[in-house]
Amino acid sequence: MRKSRKPIKRSRSPASKSNPTLWAIAKALFANDVARDRAYTLRRYQVETAIRAVEIALAGRNAGIELPTGTGKTLIACLVAALWKKLRPTSRVLLIVPSRTLVVQHFDVALWIAKSLMVDRLTDDQSGDPGALRRTILRSDLLVSTPGILAGAVARGIADDVIASFDLVIVDEFDQFVVVDETDRETAVRYAELWQRLVRELPAAARYLVKSATLGFSSHQPKRRVMTKAQRRSALIGKLLNPVAITVPEQSYAAVIPFKPIQMSRVHDGNVAVLLEAVDVSKGKAHLRLDEAIGPVDYKDVERRAPQLCEGAANRSAQLRSGAGAMRSIFITSPVRQAFCSITKLMMMPQHILEDLTRDLGADFGDCKIKTRRNEIAYLEDVPILRDDRDDDHFYFLRGQKTDALQAIVTARAKARERGVLFLRTITLLEGLKPILAAARLPLFELTGEKTDHERKVAIDRFRKSTNGLLLMTRTTGGRGLDLPFAHYAVFYSPKSDPVTMWQEMSRIRSTVSTPKDIHVLCYGDREVSVLQQVVSALLAENRRVTCSQMDIP
Repeated sequence: MRKSRKPIKRSRSPASKSNPTLWAIAKALFANDVARDRAYTLRRYQVETAIRAVEIALAGRNAGIELPTGTGKTLIACLVAALWKKLRPTSRVLLIVPSRTLVVQHFDVALWIAKSLMVDRLTDDQSGDPGALRRTILRSDLLVSTPGILAGAVARGIADDVIASFDLVIVDEFDQFVVVDETDRETAVRYAELWQRLVRELPAAARYLVKSATLGFSSHQPKRRVMTKAQRRSALIGKLLNPVAITVPEQSYAAVIPFKPIQMSRVHDGNVAVLLEAVDVSKGKAHLRLDEAIGPVDYKDVERRAPQLCEGAANRSAQLRSGAGAMRSIFITSPVRQAFCSITKLMMMPQHILEDLTRDLGADFGDCKIKTRRNEIAYLEDVPILRDDRDDDHFYFLRGQKTDALQAIVTARAKARERGVLFLRTITLLEGLKPILAAARLPLFELTGEKTDHERKVAIDRFRKSTNGLLLMTRTTGGRGLDLPFAHYAVFYSPKSDPVTMWQEMSRIRSTVSTPKDIHVLCYGDREVSVLQQVVSALLAENRRVTCSQMDIP
């Protein structure tokens, strides 16, 4: 790949100058039963963008497409592959996506967009069979894969002699392959390393088309000493690829840009209030014990550093902010480290309580305990709590106001013959809710990281064909980009604190301005309400199209 520090060039291709031959080919690709059955319609900006990307590749350059979530980047990628093969019949196209679920989605779209091509994919099911992997790579005109599987095949000598035959590489969610800052490193470094391994094996003459909702190309903010995350991402992509950024005017896709009417259900539950109060009391006492051991320290700085100081070794020094605001050195003995670990556990506990309100709670003379999802007992101090007299030692899920609100929502929507998606943070929570939701007597489907590629595809297909099904889904299962346009509504059992991630997840059901779809978010008390309000404010500041209304559930 060419590396350059030149600014990213922008390209805008007016509709009147489009290649009429490619337009005719694109129209013919949509004339099939699958497109009609799934209500796919040819949108002018998608075809224009695909044609411009092909023209840039033919000119020997790389291209970048930045479009909002829900505007059809998957379809654009498959259009580019189909058009490229029409113009260069002996070429081969590689489509790289960051997750297994996106492999299935892109493969499914490519099958009907590029019917004349041999479309294939690499899956985890083939990873143990070198022969099957090699045959798939050899026979495909358009190959869909994650970077990990393909890079692994190259490293094992399965594909090193054939990978050089790909002359066009399309990369979905390319920003995931770029390390932007420390907050991204845990995931992004892994993606970046896989990407670099793969690029070393690809031919030097290969052209690249990268696409994402957050490449950073659209950031036109004036220069400042501190660059925004989007600007840093754009600069890094420029150094990697020197792409021509294809600009699509907002008015081209305004009618289909994601629009999110959020219905916030504020749930009041006495049990939750007592538990949260117990956490606050216990956390306050833990801070006092820490003060006694090392002297007065700033509470906020302690909670910011506690997870890190808890994981490190004992008998070492660290810098911590004092109660007066100045930094000072502290010595971390084993008891001090244990104090940091206690504070860390109490900081995390509200997340478990709010999402996994358990029934396995005990009380004994004012001391209370809660059994966590890992079957660990965490103690809370001096607050009377719920009593559970059962002798067995298992995790139980307690039905409360939040679960009642959830069941009321999905039951009402099911009666209206609507399909919904329920976003949950953990599999444990999913398993706890299943018997409660089963009482609503609607079809339940599951999409989790433990499912095979085939099981995921079957679950999505059955959900799409159902009349009023509910898809239970752990939030990170599909990664970004998973498209579920056949869902009529979505429910978040709790809000997520990251605006970008929550927007991506809300956009899975492809709500538009012309056909808005409700996003129900269940919130326990002031804390979760505050999280959602902050997320909505951040989205509005980013010019996202979102509204938020509130309903109180006593």
